[in-house]
Amino acid sequence: MDGSTTASVVAFVLYLAVMLGMGLWFMRRNDDVGDFAIGGRRLGTFAATLSAKATDSSSWVFLGLPGAFYVSGMQNVWMIIGLTVGFYVSWRVVAGRLREDTEHGFDWRSGRRAESVTLPAYLANRFHSDAVRLVSAVVILVFYVVYLGSGLVATG
Repeated sequence: MDGSTTASVVAFVLYLAVMLGMGLWFMRRNDDVGDFAIGGRRLGTFAATLSAKATDSSSWVFLGLPGAFYVSGMQNVWMIIGLTVGFYVSWRVVAGRLREDTEHGFDWRSGRRAESVTLPAYLANRFHSDAVRLVSAVVILVFYVVYLGSGLVATG
């Protein structure tokens, strides 16, 4: 093995060890699905916003939007303005109520207080229907497969 190969292997092994260590440390801090999926509701506003934007703004922001500007010019500035206003309104109007409803909701089957961790669970409790949970989960699954596929194509 030459020097650069050895350095690459050492860097990879160190990276792998750090990632595994972090995974084990955080695994021990998680008590339930809520801790894993939504951080136990301990994230601050900045971290939650950053996470939501990183999730929402994927490869289309880095490749699609500049491509649209390249092809069509400055008329695409309206897309940025519309997206910014839409994100702001959704955070101001929807996010607070959704957080409150998911945290202090009720399980419609048992009639007891139950926090909803996922959107399908929230919708099932909100509309008293397991069919709504199933349909929303299937819709999310189908569209996320397409979303991930487009992300892989954009990355390539």
